[in-house]
Amino acid sequence: MAMAKKLEVNEGELKANAAKLGQKLGLLIALLFPKAEEQQAWLEIAAKMSPSQLLELTETLEQKYLEAFGRSIDEQYQEEIQAAVDDYNSTQKRINQKTLDQLQELENELEAK
Repeated sequence: MAMAKKLEVNEGELKANAAKLGQKLGLLIALLFPKAEEQQAWLEIAAKMSPSQLLELTETLEQKYLEAFGRSIDEQYQEEIQAAVDDYNSTQKRINQKTLDQLQELENELEAK
């Protein structure tokens, strides 16, 4: 009886994992292939695959997604980092100039005395 319950739990876990994998695969197909015809073709292909093939396809598409969309995210962060560096440099330059001006004023005042 305990063995039957264990198999039941495993079957439930398998169904839950299969559902999650299906959702992930569907999402990846939708994101990577904007045309409805392409999406339909991939879904038809996926319907004929074994579970291990589906897992491999999902992992491959996930890698392609990360490569395609990860680059744009990296570029966005690079632009934000560069803007922050430019802002820092500009602020530092203003501060340095202000300090030099104040030192020059002090020096002028000391020379005048």
